Amino acid sequence: MTSARTANLRSPLIRLLCAWICRTCGGRRPKSKRSLLLLCAACILYGIFIVSQIVNVLPQKPTQKVTATEQPRNFLEPNTFFVENSQPDGGAVNNSPTLQPNVVYITLRSKRSKPANIRGTVKPKKRRKSASLRQNELGHSIFQDVLPCPVILWDSSLSSTDNITQSSVKLKWGTYQKNLPHKCWLNGKAPKADLGCPDVHHHEWSKMALFDFLLQVYTRLDKNCCGFRPRKEDTCVQQGLHLKCDDPHNIDLMHIVQRKHDPRHLVFIKNKGYFDRSEDNLNFKLLEGIKEFPESAVSVLRSQKLREKLLQSFFLDNVFWESQRGRQGIEKLIDVIERRAKILLTYINAHGIKVIPMND
Repeated sequence: MTSARTANLRSPLIRLLCAWICRTCGGRRPKSKRSLLLLCAACILYGIFIVSQIVNVLPQKPTQKVTATEQPRNFLEPNTFFVENSQPDGGAVNNSPTLQPNVVYITLRSKRSKPANIRGTVKPKKRRKSASLRQNELGHSIFQDVLPCPVILWDSSLSSTDNITQSSVKLKWGTYQKNLPHKCWLNGKAPKADLGCPDVHHHEWSKMALFDFLLQVYTRLDKNCCGFRPRKEDTCVQQGLHLKCDDPHNIDLMHIVQRKHDPRHLVFIKNKGYFDRSEDNLNFKLLEGIKEFPESAVSVLRSQKLREKLLQSFFLDNVFWESQRGRQGIEKLIDVIERRAKILLTYINAHGIKVIPMND
C-alpha cells in the first residue's frame, strides 16, 4: 500500500517539474542561468528517484485482522509459558486448534494454600520429618498402587535385596519369632553367633509392628493374610496365598530392607495402608511376639494430640494430601487411625506390654 501511494504522488510531481523546466528553458534567460536551472532540476529528479527506491526496498509490515475465531498469542493463562520447536517431528501436543503444532505449553500450578486451623503448625523447613511418628521410630508412610509413591528400591544407599522377598534380610516367620526374645544388639552388645541374629537392632521390630498395626500393613509380616479375613481384592487372595496358612513358620517376611551404611535400622518400603478394614477384623498377628513399644510414639497416642500431629505430618506430603482431595479426605483417614490407636492402647494394657525409650 505504501509503494502504490508513493507512485501516485511521484507521477504528478514529475509532470509539474517537467513543465517548469520547459518554461525555464523557453524563456529569455542568459545561457549560464539556464544551465544552472537545468542542473538543479536534474538533481531534484535524481533525489526523487533515490527516495522512491529506498521506500520500495524497506520491508512493509502487513496489517492482519484478527477474526472472531482466532486467538491472540497471550490467550493462555498468566502462569503459562511455552517452549518453541521442542516437539519431535510428527508429534502433536494438543488437538486444540488454538495451540501451535510445534509449541509445548506448560502450565504452572498455583502455590498450594495452607489449610486453616492446624494448631501447632510451623514452617515446613522447621518441622521434623513425619512429625511425632519420626522415621527412626516408625518409618515414613508411603502409599502404593493407585497412590503415587517414590521408587526407593533403586536407592543406591539401600542394601541389595532378594528378588523374591524384596528383602536385604531373609527371614521366615518362625525364625523371626525365635529371634525376638534374644533382643539382638540391645545396648550395643553383639549377640552370640549360635543365636542366628540378623544385623537388625531389636527395637526396630517393635517400631515396625506398631507402624504396621496402625496402618494395617500386612504385606511385610503376614503376606498370606493369616491374621485376618482378607477381601477378594487383596493380593493374598488373588495369588491364593491365604490358603497356605497351615505352616506359618515357613512363610517368608517381605520388604525387610536396611541401608548399606546402617544395617541396624530398617527402611520401610511398600507401606500401603488399609483404612477400610473394620475394627473387628484388625490383624493382631502383626503384634505377635512384641513385648515393648517406643515411649515417644505411645505417649503421642495417649496425649490426645495424635490428630494434630498426623495433620501436620500429612500436610508435608503435597502429593498424598491432594490424592485424598485435601483436608476433608485426610480427616477421614485420621479418624480411622485414632480408633486403631485406642485399640492398640487397650492391647498394651491388657498384655502388659512395656513402654520404654528407644533411641538406638
